[in-house]
Amino acid sequence: MTHKIKALVFDFDGLILDTESPDLIAWQDVYRFYGYELPLERYLLTVGTDQCAFKPGAHLCGLAGNSSLIDEVCEKQKKLLGEYLSSSDLMPGVRNYLETAKLMGLKTSIASSSNDKWVCGNLSRLQCTHLFDTVVTAGNKYPPKPDPSVYSIAMERLGVDPQETIAFEDSVNGVRAAMQAGILCVAVPNSVTVKMDFSESNLQLVSLLSISLQDLIKFVESN
Repeated sequence: MTHKIKALVFDFDGLILDTESPDLIAWQDVYRFYGYELPLERYLLTVGTDQCAFKPGAHLCGLAGNSSLIDEVCEKQKKLLGEYLSSSDLMPGVRNYLETAKLMGLKTSIASSSNDKWVCGNLSRLQCTHLFDTVVTAGNKYPPKPDPSVYSIAMERLGVDPQETIAFEDSVNGVRAAMQAGILCVAVPNSVTVKMDFSESNLQLVSLLSISLQDLIKFVESN
């Protein structure tokens, strides 16, 4: 039996806002400042989750043989990232999807592995906080993806079932979290994650400009 879609749950980093490209570039710039290179495959270990799998700052300090550099390294990266993000906007098609969702009476949420300050601060800057009914972040409260907790909490707050929900993700860790929560997941890779294997997702789009929200929901509800 096909269920009517009632809610959309979005990842944040790399899906709502392209934070991953600037974050990668900022780390690469810092590495080069100290005379080293950051391989993309190493950085990808952090995408869609926290930095437990790979900590760029600690790794750089290890290469330099000086653990006392950690605060300096992280501060440099944070400053560069702030500069690179200062003029950034929502990813293509995101605002239209969110505004259309509101017109259609759909509930919306963010489910992110990042912390509340990071996500809500950027939403405020982009003036789109009002487009979400709730925001669920991992931080210190919940495990990061691929653990499904942030998705489960988001659905609980929205009062919907997995069969009534569509998740949008840009990373393999995110797709796995959504799928473990029982949610149909649409993968929308960005320039950093485009070469990841998204075969576990239910559907893959080049961007949210590829199909209207109305047509996507019709497709999902009819399959």
